[in-house]
Amino acid sequence: MTNTSAPNPGCPWRPHRPPLAPLPLLCLALLVFGCGSNVSSQTAGTATADTSVLGDAASSDDTAANGDMAGTDAAIDAGSPADAPVAVDTAVDAAAIGDSAGKADTAGSSKWQQVACGSTHSCGLRDDGTIGCWGAGKTVGEPMGMDHGQAMAPAGKFQALSVAPDDYNCAIGQDQTLTCWGLLLYFKDNALTTAAPSGELAAISASWHHACGMKTLPGAIVCWGLRSVFNPLPEGDFSQVSVGQDFACAIRAKDATVSCWGSFAVGVPPDPDAAFAAISAGPSQACGILAADQSLVCWGPTTDLGPVTPPTGPFSAVSTGGMFACGIRKDATLACWGKDLYTMGFLNAPTGKFKWVSAGAWHACAVRDDGTLACWGSNGYGRASPP
Repeated sequence: MTNTSAPNPGCPWRPHRPPLAPLPLLCLALLVFGCGSNVSSQTAGTATADTSVLGDAASSDDTAANGDMAGTDAAIDAGSPADAPVAVDTAVDAAAIGDSAGKADTAGSSKWQQVACGSTHSCGLRDDGTIGCWGAGKTVGEPMGMDHGQAMAPAGKFQALSVAPDDYNCAIGQDQTLTCWGLLLYFKDNALTTAAPSGELAAISASWHHACGMKTLPGAIVCWGLRSVFNPLPEGDFSQVSVGQDFACAIRAKDATVSCWGSFAVGVPPDPDAAFAAISAGPSQACGILAADQSLVCWGPTTDLGPVTPPTGPFSAVSTGGMFACGIRKDATLACWGKDLYTMGFLNAPTGKFKWVSAGAWHACAVRDDGTLACWGSNGYGRASPP
């Protein structure tokens, strides 16, 4: 979930306004929400996000990957600093919703294998391959509103899922074909944007202005959306990719080093030659798990709101959200760090054992070892109330 056309320290991904913010904070809220030209995460992500999972490797939180799964960029959630006006079709692509039009969720198993958090909504992948979504977007409403069909889960069976900050989602079917639904602002073929690729995909990470994936694992990076934020693409084969806010990062297959690119200069890891086991891109930071000792490292502009200093210890998964990040320790417990703007509690991770985590803009969700979901933080629009 997400790249930025220009560095804008101090302006986090532009998440949707939290519900019922205290009056003294409204002026600050206007400053924060005014940073982006559009409304979106993971990161994220924010979407993407997607959860970057050690070993299984694939998404943020971040490469939602075929079979191996991993990627919550995991659902990274975010926004974009002052972009120039873009002449693109702002209509919702209703055809992408397919058979599910008019439905907020597709009934299926009560057990979950993945979850991805956006800004106003969340989606999860059940054990039986069906997708369930909750929060805003259970209908298709006004273009400037919150309802773009992003919570109208498509029918069918899927193996990977990525939720973007900009109220859309992408998923890879069990036949490896791509389905995207919601507010598909930038997925058109014209001079400024490009449509999603045809054919099979093995991994996906969706964010603010564009999404990236790989047709094979490992494989070359392919991206679509707003051309100016992702061209030129790096060459070579990669094992994971995570899209942030106007930038993206990926792990090279040959030596496990990280390459980042895009119109926002997130920089390089503190040790450019270090090997990584997982990567997750956020609004203006990225976090990863080092292959050597499974410790966390985060980098990016230190003046921004965000998860710059991670906790110590070995981790198996990481997901970078709007102003915070969460990870799963080697003992399967959760840890979250960063900025808790408005004191909404998205740093207050629940106790227990978990196998998947996704950090959004104002909330986070995780899959417990028993396949049940836990969400915390702001519950505006019902984004933290899974079915």
